[in-house]
Amino acid sequence: MLLSLPYSIELNDISMMIVQHHPAREFVTRCMDYFERLYEESKSRAKIMSIAVHPYISGTPYRIKYFEQVLAAAEKEAGRRVLDRRADHELVSDKPRPSRQALKDLRNP
Repeated sequence: MLLSLPYSIELNDISMMIVQHHPAREFVTRCMDYFERLYEESKSRAKIMSIAVHPYISGTPYRIKYFEQVLAAAEKEAGRRVLDRRADHELVSDKPRPSRQALKDLRNP
């Protein structure tokens, strides 16, 4: 099984902090506004919210608390587990991963 998730530009710490020069607290505002909208829309169909974070940006001591606030609020509001990349890997890793050669063979029969 292959799993592909969208790579967010809007909810991306590089875009927000480095390019657009927003203060770190903007991360919470933007993520929660996005979350609330998608959560409401998810009543009629499935939605995925991806957040692109990088340890050398959001993992810094003065920014990490904002990332943690987003995860805690989303998890509390959604009433279910909020999956991160590690959890997604656990979700799909019940079978051995195919080798690189097997993937090449699938692409070029």
